[in-house]
Amino acid sequence: MKFKPIFTLSAGAAKTIRRLVEADRDHLVVLDEDFRAGTFRETFRWKGRDLPILAYEGELFRIDERRNLVFFSDAGREPGVDGATYFPDRVGRVDLAAGYIPHDKMYDEMRRMAKDPAWAAAGWTEPALRALADIVLGKMVEREERRENPERRPWISRLMYGAVRACGGLYHRLARLFGAIVLALALGAAGCSGCAALPDGVFDPSDEEPVYHVVPRGGAPAAAAEPEVAP
Repeated sequence: MKFKPIFTLSAGAAKTIRRLVEADRDHLVVLDEDFRAGTFRETFRWKGRDLPILAYEGELFRIDERRNLVFFSDAGREPGVDGATYFPDRVGRVDLAAGYIPHDKMYDEMRRMAKDPAWAAAGWTEPALRALADIVLGKMVEREERRENPERRPWISRLMYGAVRACGGLYHRLARLFGAIVLALALGAAGCSGCAALPDGVFDPSDEEPVYHVVPRGGAPAAAAEPEVAP
């Protein structure tokens, strides 16, 4: 009898996580217009080396000579962004699209980017590019948090950044198979680290907002397209 409250709490938490995972998989986010997320500084410090930010022209985004990071619209291609992976797309009134759209697209192109001759010669690897994409995610979400409430210390961005940094590529590879378990471990790891601090001096977000719409995947109801949790 004395273990019943613990069991009930665990079952309730598992049910909540399962609902979140189901909501995460039932929709796709389509970028309607090109979106300039922001500007990189000249170099990125990675494991004792200053890696230069170079020009890049990919299928999903480009980095031009002024280091502007621009993401192409999904017009004419299959949308590949499923929202904030195993995390709510919106927390209270804070829309996380400005963070998860760039992050997902950078992850989708990361392997191709690491094989680009110029970037490979400059010392870039997939782990370094993953770290760069994670900073873009954190900084864009932090921007949205500060817009919504300048007086409150940003915590959503630090939680998300801590989760992706704690689990890295393993998180995204295993999440599709073991979503609920990986989500719990990732958030736990981020929580144990006290919400990771975002590196400064790497990426400066723009003032632009992504123009997008949400479509159901596989006949899912539109009402389930944007999960939301209270702050």
